[in-house]
Amino acid sequence: MGWKGPGSGRDGWKIIRFPEVDSTNSVAVKFASEGAPCGTCVIAETQTSGRGRRGRIWHSPSGGLWLSIILRPRLKPQDVGWLSLIAGVAVSSAIRDIFRLPAVVKWPNDVLISGKKACGILPETRFIGDRIEFAVVGIGVNVAVRKDLLPPEVRETSGSLISPDHPHAREAREALTLAILDNFYSLYKQFLSDGFLGILQKVREYCDMLGRKVIVSGLETPIYGVAADIASDGGLIIRTESGENVHVVAGEVTIGVSGIS
Repeated sequence: MGWKGPGSGRDGWKIIRFPEVDSTNSVAVKFASEGAPCGTCVIAETQTSGRGRRGRIWHSPSGGLWLSIILRPRLKPQDVGWLSLIAGVAVSSAIRDIFRLPAVVKWPNDVLISGKKACGILPETRFIGDRIEFAVVGIGVNVAVRKDLLPPEVRETSGSLISPDHPHAREAREALTLAILDNFYSLYKQFLSDGFLGILQKVREYCDMLGRKVIVSGLETPIYGVAADIASDGGLIIRTESGENVHVVAGEVTIGVSGIS
């Protein structure tokens, strides 16, 4: 794996903090390209050009946790989809433990609380031939973010863990950071040693969309059905009205769609 991890003490992580960056993922990719070891973490107070999936902007005002983790996994390219799910479970578990909130994973890369998006995850990988040179897992959590600083189009769908004027917001954010890193290390280590079967049940436990009606858009043809399971590559299995199982590896999922029997 290339680093001791928190199981060997907090110094198992190399945490680099910035008051402001364009994107923690961009900084982490630069560091990784220059040889930064597995377990290097980039954290910023704010991001000016945070990135989300599909080229979207991730708005990153102060009060949030903006974190990117450098990994150098010995994984097959088809297995990198698991990194988002591992991070999602790590974040959800940490939020439940620290804030006692009902955090759940929304496939493939969000964490929701009562239907509101509290966290987004963006993995990026670099390859040498068919081998992964490194991976960067970006994690953005709205810990104590002022919603009025978010653009109008995302205010109603976004959630913050605590009030931005909470007297212990900074301490809570630091506790969440350490809990996420602890959880991530444990799950990632298990995944590398045991494969996807070792953590599949954990992902199923936190992914509460399983068994619910969904539509997957952003594809050539939208897919309607029930989210049936997580595949061996981290993809989503959709059972359509005709009983066919469709394997989805990308797309935008909307939960609780009417009109599906």
